[in-house]
Amino acid sequence: MPARPKWHPRRQGPRADGQAWADALGSEPWSDSAELLKEDGDVRVLSTTLRDRAVVLKFYRHGGPRGRVRSRLGVAAADRHWAGAALLAAEEIPCAEMLALASRRDGGVREDCLIMGRLEGQTLLQWLRDVRDGQVPIAPQHAVAQAVGAQVGCILAAELHNRDHKPSNLIVRFEGERPIIAIADCQGVKRLEREKSRHTVRMQASIALEPIGTGVLPRRSLIAMALASAVAAYTARRFGKAKLEDSMAMNSTERRAVLRSLPRGTALAAWPKIAERIAIHGDPTPKVAPLADPKATEQ
Repeated sequence: MPARPKWHPRRQGPRADGQAWADALGSEPWSDSAELLKEDGDVRVLSTTLRDRAVVLKFYRHGGPRGRVRSRLGVAAADRHWAGAALLAAEEIPCAEMLALASRRDGGVREDCLIMGRLEGQTLLQWLRDVRDGQVPIAPQHAVAQAVGAQVGCILAAELHNRDHKPSNLIVRFEGERPIIAIADCQGVKRLEREKSRHTVRMQASIALEPIGTGVLPRRSLIAMALASAVAAYTARRFGKAKLEDSMAMNSTERRAVLRSLPRGTALAAWPKIAERIAIHGDPTPKVAPLADPKATEQ
């Protein structure tokens, strides 16, 4: 049986070890222990161990000429994911670490593989399912709602937005009692340039659409708490020049102090537009069921 074509690094992380990752991808028996996380058309996502590191491998197959050209030019989906992660990392917003991006040509198909550090924890969607099922105490519910909102506020304050900011792309982990929300799939992260209001509303609506489609939308008090936290974090970060860590981890007293400085009702002012965006979206049922496998994440 002829050997498969070798992987060649196209992008690499700060350690400049892209060739080592590409060699490991082609030679290590990582597939023996790989777990399939998601398969959707020409995109396949696996969790495994590579070079003694827990990683997620996201494979993209380009069978058509357009996809192959975009990959060679460095503007394909994997490149957009890499660029989005770089934007978040520059703002120190938690996201999956990009280790390397490798490519190979196999007959008439060009294949990209994005190698990322694996984020440990539940997806936010799994967390919301546990909330619905009565498995999460009230205090952590409040903490996660505030952390989700603060993350949105800090992303927008950095003049970024995420076109695919859905709960199955957000990973929840805890440092003590403090939740950290990290972005697993960064492909939709872009600069917030034209039509800022529309993109801001779209990003916030994305958080609600998937829970509606899977039956795990949280109660209104948690939604209101997340919106208030988003406004407070945005204000503190954008206008108060607060540090990212302080904006993401404001306590209730600090949050109320920021909100008192704003016109009454500001925290919930965006909700009618968010609700309108949700209403015109259509059927929110996900094409690939993100809660079908309790271990599934959408990196």
